[in-house]
Amino acid sequence: MTPAQLRSQARVLRNALAIEEREHLSFELCKRLRKKLEEVSWLKKILLFYPLGSEVSLLPLAEDLLKDGYEIYFPVTLKEGIRFYRVTSLSDFVEGRFHVMEPVSREECYENGNAVSLTPGLAFTMKGSRIGYGGGYYDRFLKSHPWVFSIGVCFDQQLLPEIPQEEWDVSMDAICTPSQYQIVKEV
Repeated sequence: MTPAQLRSQARVLRNALAIEEREHLSFELCKRLRKKLEEVSWLKKILLFYPLGSEVSLLPLAEDLLKDGYEIYFPVTLKEGIRFYRVTSLSDFVEGRFHVMEPVSREECYENGNAVSLTPGLAFTMKGSRIGYGGGYYDRFLKSHPWVFSIGVCFDQQLLPEIPQEEWDVSMDAICTPSQYQIVKEV
């Protein structure tokens, strides 16, 4: 199957989930991620994403992290790649490139240092392979920030047994779904 066919198949599977089920599964995924983030509580910088369409929503987790003093960052998509900007309120977003909600405030940009990236994708394998939307934004970002621990987050329906990988594809360090969490590479 080609990457385009895999993307199309993954979208169909994700879109088939009823809105109520997506909300419930997103809540379960947030609970699982919260427990895992507590295990690495020294990592206080979390790179998140704003849900687009039928993507898993990590916004409840983002609210909790803000209350608990974590530094949370959301991406802004630029021609040359993505940059993450610190957010202090989830009401401070505007629609940006590709219709993705982006932070309005661009005062503090994540540059380096230990962080966790909760990484979106259309499909993943439990071995860490990921297929995104085709722009390579996360692959380029993660390749240039090898110290960032990347957790691929998705619904269980987005897990595939195999995804062909190209030389530029970056594998995830862990995978998290509403029902399971697996570390692929140790920190």
